[in-house]
Amino acid sequence: VAGGLRQVRRLDAFGSCAAENEEPTAASGCLAQCFHVVPDVWYLHLHTTAGAKDIRAAQPYNAGLGPSFNASEASDPATAFGRYNACVCEPRAWAAAGRGRGSCPEARPSDAAYPAEAAHALCRNVAGASGVDPRLCHACRPPASTYLNPRPARSRGVFDV
Repeated sequence: VAGGLRQVRRLDAFGSCAAENEEPTAASGCLAQCFHVVPDVWYLHLHTTAGAKDIRAAQPYNAGLGPSFNASEASDPATAFGRYNACVCEPRAWAAAGRGRGSCPEARPSDAAYPAEAAHALCRNVAGASGVDPRLCHACRPPASTYLNPRPARSRGVFDV
């Protein structure tokens, strides 16, 4: 999460993409950090996108990088009922799709508290998409004092989470 944020120019200009089908384009002014529910490449990668000029969004295939919904897959549990991505910030309406989904950090992406809140929200959203009990994510949740006094992020490479 933190590694992706360091690559975003003018990070303070972006909020989180929190609405269904809100893509992280320059026009929307929001940032998305997402995993594809059905991977398109076979290694762990978290897309961090903000300020893109345009993103392909068409049925039946959606190359979107935000909290996208594909209505043609809405009845298929294998594709997370049409919710194309599992994201750090998901629309609250997605909570009905599975326990844990619809979580979103309260902090803005430029806030010091965001990486910790984002990691916890992403864990809950991925757990919800995969049918895992989201209470397991509490182990990743830092104590409240960490939100007030965050440690500086240290990069461990491409797999920062």
